[in-house]
Amino acid sequence: MPSNVKVVFYRDRLASQISEKVIVPFMTLVGAEYSNGVKERMRRSPATGRVYRRGKKTHRASSPGQAPRVDTGDLVKSVRFQLRKSGSKHIMEAGSNRKKAVHLEYGAARLSKKAPLVRRRRKQTGREARWILFPRPSWGPEMQTLRSKMPALMARASKMKRRK
Repeated sequence: MPSNVKVVFYRDRLASQISEKVIVPFMTLVGAEYSNGVKERMRRSPATGRVYRRGKKTHRASSPGQAPRVDTGDLVKSVRFQLRKSGSKHIMEAGSNRKKAVHLEYGAARLSKKAPLVRRRRKQTGREARWILFPRPSWGPEMQTLRSKMPALMARASKMKRRK
C-alpha cells in the first residue's frame, strides 16, 4: 500500500498471546476498527475554523488541534488498511495515499526566501515560513482510542474463530 501516512501494527507481545488461528481475525478487526475510527473522527469533526470559498461552494474548516473537517471527501475515501504476512510476522497497515494526510496530521509550512507575512529579524538568514498549517491530527488520537479497545477486540476475534 503506497501511502504518505502509514500506521503499521506488528504481531508483538500483546498479539503473541493469541493463537495462530485467531491472529488473522484479530488483526483484521484492528485494521477495520482503526480505519473506520479515523474516518468517523474526520466526519464528526466540528466546523469551528476558517471559512473557505471555491467558486460557489463554501466550506468551514476545523480548528487546529481538531481532526480535519470533510470537504470533498477524497481524504476519507483514501483511508485504507491491508493485512499481510511476512515470514512468521503478521503486519496490518492502515494509511492514506493522499499527500495532504501528512500535512493535516503533523502540520506544514510553505517556505520562502522573502516572506512578506513574517517579519524578518536583522541578522536572520535562511528561509522563513510564508504560511503555516497547524496540525489537525486524526490518526494519533484514534490510536489512543484503539488501545483501550484492544481487549474487547481480542475477545471478539476469539469468539469469531470458535463459531467457525
